[in-house]
Amino acid sequence: MTAQNVEGGAQRSGAASYSPDKEYCLLTTFDRTGGQADDVQMYFALQGDTMYMLSGGGSAAEWVQNIIKNPEASVKTPTETFAGMARVVTRPDEAQIARQLIASKYEQWHEGQPLSDWARDALPIAVDRAPHLS
Repeated sequence: MTAQNVEGGAQRSGAASYSPDKEYCLLTTFDRTGGQADDVQMYFALQGDTMYMLSGGGSAAEWVQNIIKNPEASVKTPTETFAGMARVVTRPDEAQIARQLIASKYEQWHEGQPLSDWARDALPIAVDRAPHLS
């Protein structure tokens, strides 16, 4: 795996430094033109049943365009796999939480520090875990 494989990796200006030992997830979306599964490696942070990611490419990123067209997604982390519904985070308070969680995890950000350009400017995306059916 190289830095180019991870969305938000070191190849982006002001982005979190890429390291192969940093935890990432595999986000699977469905191609908006043909419906084929499309995978992208992402830095992420979890809060409750919601996983947050940042799109350094904003809404123009292919995987974000896929989510806008079809929000069904699956996520695989080193410890679990789950299905969910993805969405662009639009509430400013939730966007700030997403930014801070990810910056804390990958950039050693702490309360009172300014966010990096990447953490401040990237588009926050959430994947809400689908409820378990019994």
